[in-house]
Amino acid sequence: ANLSVFAHLARTARRGKLVDNRGHDAYLPNVDRWSMPTTLLSGAENDCFLPASTEQTADYLGSGATPPPLVRHEVPDYGHIDVFLGHSAWRDVYPLVTEHLEGVG
Repeated sequence: ANLSVFAHLARTARRGKLVDNRGHDAYLPNVDRWSMPTTLLSGAENDCFLPASTEQTADYLGSGATPPPLVRHEVPDYGHIDVFLGHSAWRDVYPLVTEHLEGVG
């Protein structure tokens, strides 16, 4: 695993908000310009990143002057990483990712 990812996540956790890899507030000051179609996924049983966090993210991204196309999925019976690696993710989750990618071209 790339350990720099964990250092980045630790910086974000310490700041209590999304920051770039150097700890700078590079993303959120410009959220009103966010226009990228976005799909948020969370396992309903995710105890690492609570599903409510994607709901908060959706509300925050949708609060700009021109909200982006935004979809949120809370996948029942899935936890943290098993939304990607779970036994039946190919059937339950991957179609949601495919639908997003096909929708944005």
